Amino acid sequence: MAFGEERDVRARFGTPIVDGDRAAVEWWAALVHEGREVTLAGTSVLHFDADGLVLEQRDTWNVRHGRSEPPAGWGAQERRSVVRRAPSTSERTTASIGTA
Repeated sequence: MAFGEERDVRARFGTPIVDGDRAAVEWWAALVHEGREVTLAGTSVLHFDADGLVLEQRDTWNVRHGRSEPPAGWGAQERRSVVRRAPSTSERTTASIGTA
């Protein structure tokens, strides 16, 4: 898919998860590509420089034929615990990711 071939695009973005100079965000797009309606559900992982410009971007997505809406609750970041390794030791710490 190329952006020039797409029309009638409706894009949505979930709540980004940010850690220092990196971020991940899920996205949902319904559009018309080559005359056919499709829906894309994907994730972008980004790495930023000191000025906030993107150095790297990696995307993954799935394509579904037809136009569909995201499921209920999509894009809302739920409160959950994650385990992170402390940068200077092998101890594990628990961080909480919540809504902003």
